[in-house]
Amino acid sequence: MARSLTYYPTNPSYGGGTFRRRIVLSRQGSVRSAELLDDCHEMTISLRIEGGTVTEVTGRMDRFPRTTCPGAVAALKGALLGIRTDAAPASGVDRRVNCTHLVDLAALALEWHGEDGTRQVIEAAVTDRDAQDRQDLRILVDGVSVLHCELQDDCVVSPEEHRGRRMFGGFARWVDETFAPAEARLWRVAQMALFVSVARSYIVDAADQQFLPPPSRKGSCYSLSDPAFAEARDNVGFVRDFSDGLPPDTALDPLQRHTGT
Repeated sequence: MARSLTYYPTNPSYGGGTFRRRIVLSRQGSVRSAELLDDCHEMTISLRIEGGTVTEVTGRMDRFPRTTCPGAVAALKGALLGIRTDAAPASGVDRRVNCTHLVDLAALALEWHGEDGTRQVIEAAVTDRDAQDRQDLRILVDGVSVLHCELQDDCVVSPEEHRGRRMFGGFARWVDETFAPAEARLWRVAQMALFVSVARSYIVDAADQQFLPPPSRKGSCYSLSDPAFAEARDNVGFVRDFSDGLPPDTALDPLQRHTGT
């Protein structure tokens, strides 16, 4: 999703809801997995790591904005196979021709140091903007609140020590220079949740609209890059409103969760 979706009609219901996102990280033997669920997406990526090298990549998309999005799984597989895990392995992946969300999930899975058989649940909640463009952003890890920001027009109002920091434009550099790696990851999760939450402002999945993205968006992700760009169409009915809460999390293996095996 882009921060500006003004080529879609506005959502008259916007203003009293909350965007929610859940990321589940898990490890089973040599396989690390990351699963994403939010208003607009449902996807999983799993990476087998042997000898400090990614030797296998599997993934799936179950809910996504554009018809071409599933092709991003194979594209990212080609980008990740064979990479070493001892130095920011996902940093060299070109986000412009891959799915931004899959890249983020892969990076989180590779950077997370959970022990075999463990899992971590990260949840983000971003309230709709009010009349003064204020929002509340919160991150929970395994049910415990670990990050809470009050924002106004994408700028931090509180906590006071970060007051005035914009959530976009130099944000990633500031995060990496300010926080230890584990905390920096949570700030990046917060930024992406805010980024995607703008979709609540618009009607992006109606059956009577099949908007083509403007040329200015070309090159911003897998579906908006060649060769997918010419074929990408909006999916119908992919948006969910989780304002009242996300569905219960289960502890099934992420690739089994959608197949029932």
